[in-house]
Amino acid sequence: MSKLAILKEFFLKNLHRYLLGILFLLFVDALQLVTPKLIGEIADSLKAGTITFGRITLYAGSIIGIALLVAIGRFSWRMYLMGTARRLDFYLRNKLFLKLQTLSVEYFHRHKTGDLMAHATNDIQAIRMAFGQGIVLLVDILFLTGMTLLILLTISPRLTMMALTPFPFLLAVILGFGKQLQYRFKAVQEAFSRLTDKAQENLTGIRVIKSFVQEEAEIEAFKQESLNNVQKNMRLVRIWGVFFPLMGLIATFAFIIVIWFGGVQVVNNTITLGDFIAFLSYLNLLIWPMTAIGWLINIIQRGTVSLQRLDKIFREIPGVVDPVETAPIGRLEGNLEINNLTFTYPGADKPVLKGVNLTLKKGRTLALVGKTGSGKTTLVSLLLRLYNPPPGSILMDGIDL
Repeated sequence: MSKLAILKEFFLKNLHRYLLGILFLLFVDALQLVTPKLIGEIADSLKAGTITFGRITLYAGSIIGIALLVAIGRFSWRMYLMGTARRLDFYLRNKLFLKLQTLSVEYFHRHKTGDLMAHATNDIQAIRMAFGQGIVLLVDILFLTGMTLLILLTISPRLTMMALTPFPFLLAVILGFGKQLQYRFKAVQEAFSRLTDKAQENLTGIRVIKSFVQEEAEIEAFKQESLNNVQKNMRLVRIWGVFFPLMGLIATFAFIIVIWFGGVQVVNNTITLGDFIAFLSYLNLLIWPMTAIGWLINIIQRGTVSLQRLDKIFREIPGVVDPVETAPIGRLEGNLEINNLTFTYPGADKPVLKGVNLTLKKGRTLALVGKTGSGKTTLVSLLLRLYNPPPGSILMDGIDL
């Protein structure tokens, strides 16, 4: 089953919101492609001396109108795409909490509270970003890149080919950093889980810590976890510190090539000054989606790792499951019978209880005494069915628990 299966129900209900958001985003991107063309026409008119006051007013009004439409469009796609991502946040938190309620005590013994808190905060936030901002970046990259390249080719195919010379190096950098980023994202999230767990452990056990005067030891232990968290984040910061400047440097070479060769084409009247200015503006539009690939990888890598972590929880099978058909219970009398009860905790080799037999009639009281680890708590947990007792080993009024 795909990891995206846990989101299927949500997407079926909210697909129309995503589609509307993408349509508004495409509308905004299309409008952004008009302005450089207008600026190029203004430059050509100014150079030719054919510009008039009425034409300037028309151009200015058009640019202002486009800016207003872009603002309205951006508000609309944010409401649909980012708003739906917030709905996803709400959906996943409720789904996660509901799933945790179905799991048995044994699961919570195996997983620390800090991990579970990190799932409900960091992981869900990362998934929200992937299906919010990530979709925005993906649409921008696909649409703006395709349309801008098409326009650049209509202005000057030769100059376009020259401008694209550095971009294979850009893609090589993106692919080269991809796996390393995913590995470091996972390490950061695990470090945060341990830090959260340590904080929760100290806050809930503060009375015990103070009773045994363990403040200094716990402060030092927390400091170590905090230091580990910082170190893992710094490793991620370092790789980003190389990644983004390197991408910016490669993109700068594209501008240098266009200014050099494009300037020569203007001097030789191969292209007009307006085309040259428009070309630079469109190249700037092209740089954004290309550099946004790095940001998209960041968001997708975080979301993928977080989705994998949540998927493990949603795939977890409860240790205690009620049968489809249960025995009818009338009035409880309270007669308890334990027959040759032997129990071993999941993952353990040695049984905690072995061959326990007990009969307790209604109205009777029985005290369980014994040294630490003798199985008193385990027996009570089995009576409460926090763990599944072996079939036929515990009967209440003759009915198997």
